[in-house]
Amino acid sequence: MVSPNFTYDYNEQGRRRHPIIEKQTAMIFTMNIPEQAMPEWHHPVLLGTCAKQLEENFGHSETLYACNTYQFADYSRYAFTYFSEEEKRRYRDEHFPQDLANAHALGRRLVEQAK
Repeated sequence: MVSPNFTYDYNEQGRRRHPIIEKQTAMIFTMNIPEQAMPEWHHPVLLGTCAKQLEENFGHSETLYACNTYQFADYSRYAFTYFSEEEKRRYRDEHFPQDLANAHALGRRLVEQAK
């Protein structure tokens, strides 16, 4: 995906020039950890490098995080005591509609910017 759009042409400051073809890109990360735990796990830095690569190679990138996701359809089938199923379900019921709306809005922005 990146190699065909990669340029080896650098400007005077040693930075690559604009991408060959500008594209609107996005990263959507879903994870089962709560949003407040992301810094502890270094997610903004680690996952941010992916978005930075897309931005540098295509000219634009947005990132969307969906945190504290409901991991299993049936928690009773797994030995899993790290998170509470009840808390996960409650969080999903309260936040999943907004996560979907955010993903829809992101897709809409990408389409509008690509026009």
